[in-house]
Amino acid sequence: MQIKNKKNIIKTLPLEMQKEAENYIEYLLSKDRAAKKIKKHRPYALCRGEFEISDDFNAQLSDDILKTRGRSF
Repeated sequence: MQIKNKKNIIKTLPLEMQKEAENYIEYLLSKDRAAKKIKKHRPYALCRGEFEISDDFNAQLSDDILKTRGRSF
């Protein structure tokens, strides 16, 4: 059935049923919009080679690194 025919059928329904159909259509559209907003996972290794993590992650950063970041602790 084509969309135009469906619109015409909705118009022939009693007013209360037209409102129900309209509410259901709004529900479906909002569900579709919400599904499109779901973020996709970023590709693996997107920043490969742009930085290194020390073997001891909790070790204090060197002065050179701190100076290049504009901070000193």
